[in-house]
Amino acid sequence: MTLIGIPRGTPQIEVMFDVDSNGILNVAAEDKTSKKVEKITITNDKGRPSLKDINKMVEDAEKFKEQDQQQILKVYFTNYCINKKKKKDLQNFI
Repeated sequence: MTLIGIPRGTPQIEVMFDVDSNGILNVAAEDKTSKKVEKITITNDKGRPSLKDINKMVEDAEKFKEQDQQQILKVYFTNYCINKKKKKDLQNFI
């Protein structure tokens, strides 16, 4: 199949794809004959928190770190007591 008005073997287009560590896709296409290059960057920002939101979450995590640790200890101790009571009740049952 040939296209009218275009010499055989042209255009020769090289397409390059690059995905960076942030999931951003960079696409470049170069016409080898004319050396013309076109580039596009495709991002997926939908549904992602902004840098400001991320910084706020980190600040909140640091702010509530001690309270979180206290809550973990309470849960651990409660579970320990419940398990101890279950063992005692089981021994009394047998």
